[in-house]
This record gives sequence, C-alpha cells and structure tokens, in this order.
Amino acid sequence: MMLFVVLFLSLALVALIGVAVVFAVTRATAWVVQRVEARDDARSTAPSAPDTSARERVSSESSNARSAA
Repeated sequence: MMLFVVLFLSLALVALIGVAVVFAVTRATAWVVQRVEARDDARSTAPSAPDTSARERVSSESSNARSAA
C-alpha cells in the first residue's frame, strides 16, 4: 500500500513539473513573439533613409564650398 502512495506522489510531482515547464515555455514563446513583432513594427514605422549617401552629400558640400570660394 505504501508503494502505491509513493508512486502516486511521484507521478503527481512529475505532472506538476511538466505543467510548470509547459507554462514557462509558453510564456517565453509569447515574450519572443512580442519582441519580434515590436521590432518589425519599429522597422515599418521608421523613417526611410534618404536617397543620397553620406559620401555623395559630403562631396557635393565640398564642391559647393569650392565653387563659393
């Protein structure tokens, strides 16, 4: 009889650990999905980069300065 009680309590403990693991994995997955969606939203709402590159802008500024001098 004592063996059945020990087996039942062991099974209950394993089931409780399993539920805790499933809960933790579910929460972690939801957190990751939320972070990815927030990153995608930030990318979609970020202002687009200007068409001219920094090198073109610097060269045009230096040529304007030379022509003004």
